[in-house]
Amino acid sequence: MAEEFLYLQIYRTIKEKIITLELPPGAAVKEREMAEQLGTSRTPVRDALQRLAWDGWVSTGEGKKYLVKELREKDIYDMYCFRTQMEAMALEKIFEKDSSRLIAGKLDSILSEMIKVEGRLYDFTMKDLEFHKTILDFEQNDYVMKVWMTMVEELIRMTLASQKIAKDYLNPKKEHQDIIDALWKKDKAISIEKLKSHYVRATERIAKTLKEGVFVENIK
Repeated sequence: MAEEFLYLQIYRTIKEKIITLELPPGAAVKEREMAEQLGTSRTPVRDALQRLAWDGWVSTGEGKKYLVKELREKDIYDMYCFRTQMEAMALEKIFEKDSSRLIAGKLDSILSEMIKVEGRLYDFTMKDLEFHKTILDFEQNDYVMKVWMTMVEELIRMTLASQKIAKDYLNPKKEHQDIIDALWKKDKAISIEKLKSHYVRATERIAKTLKEGVFVENIK
């Protein structure tokens, strides 16, 4: 029982390192080195890595090592295209219910919190995801939120990658403000347009990160 509990702890620890880019895309994870780092035997580490491989976070490499899942440009495009479609439909519902200013107020509050944590990549990323989840939450569609929950961990990894350099914060804050402003003005077309342009730029930021091949080492 203790061994099973330890394996789950190690699984969560390694997955967190992957999600937060402490273990960047393509990094090699070796059983022995990870066991030494975590101060445990290799067996629970091996079990944890096998489950991570099953869940798609790592793939098996040569010898007793695993490779962290790459961030592929196609995956990024597909994910952000899907997010755009889901949130655009949520915005349609918001305007149907004449609730754009209600949502604008909530988003404005979250954006203020985002600004307060500027420079803290992980915290900023979590506020960014809260911003977009608030738009989706309006529909109160359980199936949409289930899909969101299956995506959120990979979204954290992608968003962290897109925010890897401090100077990149300026545009995302402005892009979020543009969405809020359009909601305050009750302009559905501009709200959706600003949402779509925000995701286009986000995709471009992540693609740029991939091409540079540089990721954050200390992001918490």
